[in-house]
Amino acid sequence: MSGLFSLIAQAGFDGDHMGGGWGWLVIVAMVVMMGGMGWMMWSMMRGSGSNGRGSPEDPVEVLKARYARGELTTEEFQERLRTIEDARR
Repeated sequence: MSGLFSLIAQAGFDGDHMGGGWGWLVIVAMVVMMGGMGWMMWSMMRGSGSNGRGSPEDPVEVLKARYARGELTTEEFQERLRTIEDARR
């Protein structure tokens, strides 16, 4: 990208329309950079506190899924479920 800017700087602005034909390149580069920054901001805001689909996951559903996969014993499941329910009160 720095090579592109140095090429544009070498072209100079000699009174022709937008720098001797290189002005369109500046505009395209700015649009691409602004679009990329906008996309990054949108994707970071969308991804925070969510499951990637745009909505937060319910901790009880996550707990049930882990229990169903056998990652938790019955005692661990019940203890964690109580902890979640107590935190919601």
